[in-house]
Amino acid sequence: MTTLCSRRAFALGLTLALAASTARASTWIVDAAGGPGANYTDLPPAIAAAAPADVLIVRPGSYSSFVLDKGLTLVADPGANVLGGITVQNVTTFRALLVNLACDTLVIADCPRVVIAQGLTVRGTIGAVPTQAVDVANATDVRFQRLSVPGNNAGIPYLVGQDAMRVTNARVELVRSNLRGRDGYDTANSPTRPHGGHALRIGPGGNVHAALSTLRGGEGGDNPSTTLFQSYGGDGGDAARLTAADSVLLLTGVPTDTLSGGFNGYSNECAYDGLPGTGVRVVFPSASARVSGATLLGAGYFCDGSLGPTTIGPVTVPATPDPTLEMLPPVSGPGAACTMVVHAAPGTDVRLRLGRRPIVEDLPASIEDRLVEQLRSWGLGLVPASGEVTFPFTLPSTSPIGALLAFQAFAVDPSTGTEFTASWPVVFR
Repeated sequence: MTTLCSRRAFALGLTLALAASTARASTWIVDAAGGPGANYTDLPPAIAAAAPADVLIVRPGSYSSFVLDKGLTLVADPGANVLGGITVQNVTTFRALLVNLACDTLVIADCPRVVIAQGLTVRGTIGAVPTQAVDVANATDVRFQRLSVPGNNAGIPYLVGQDAMRVTNARVELVRSNLRGRDGYDTANSPTRPHGGHALRIGPGGNVHAALSTLRGGEGGDNPSTTLFQSYGGDGGDAARLTAADSVLLLTGVPTDTLSGGFNGYSNECAYDGLPGTGVRVVFPSASARVSGATLLGAGYFCDGSLGPTTIGPVTVPATPDPTLEMLPPVSGPGAACTMVVHAAPGTDVRLRLGRRPIVEDLPASIEDRLVEQLRSWGLGLVPASGEVTFPFTLPSTSPIGALLAFQAFAVDPSTGTEFTASWPVVFR
């Protein structure tokens, strides 16, 4: 039984632990306008001067592109915009946290430490030219929460659509995010087929665990012919495409989360139209794809009028949905009240875990890893017929900016065993 006194003691202990975790860190204010209290007016010099574990508070404004090669916490106010790309690389000390920034491109590479990115918007452009938005390679533990890659073409005359995210030799968690591949550009008489980009491309060594997210492939561009030579419409992009023998996708969600391919592009004749994109395409049979709870959608039509496929290749769709976890609303301010929501199969027994150190520990008996070093846990009881169980929670009221908490839940089913959810990190701001 959890008493009021034990709750208060836990809250006090957690606050002291969070304060101790950042006690040695310095906090710097970066303000493009040079307002009161500002230490720097741009991000590159602030990053160069900061020491690992320091916190940079980024006020609204426009900032230069930067390389983050040390474990810092960047917490931005709404309206902080990086005019160019963000590169996170070679982070070998502490951890890297990025919160609420908008940028053109994001590259995360060669990082043995955890990288957490929350509330980022990545436009996927270099100047006026579309490009791949997010590239993750050779990284041990990258966690995205509320990542947005809008992927529209905005009338830019570029033939082939770009992917929203590519993952190679990296473990990536993607929670409550929205990714869209770019459309192939409509043209005519082109020898190049204007394919749509994929929302998520998982390459060699890529291991993506996605939850409560929507992925959509870009549309293939139309390419009619007005000459003696036939031109071809572009293929629609896939929501998720596994391109290597060891690619892994674990995706959990609820029915409102969708994976849909992009519509195919047209030519003058049906036989020369592009192919519809698909929800999940597994190129190599040995790759592993599991989709639970979310809705798989086809898009576009073949010449015979049939709808494009929802999956291609071996994709596991379990009869009983795997559990998921989210915070409503997704608050991060000290003292803020929220509700932790676990979506799971009715009748399963749910527990919620809380810690402040992210880990990745393989659990052979579970499809998901242990992702939080536990500091405290609560039993939430059996899941009712609605398929979700809730737990009210108030964040510690005196936590410093940049402090980190992380939640994870698991559900125990007597017939299928124990299944863990993706994590839900909270960066205080």
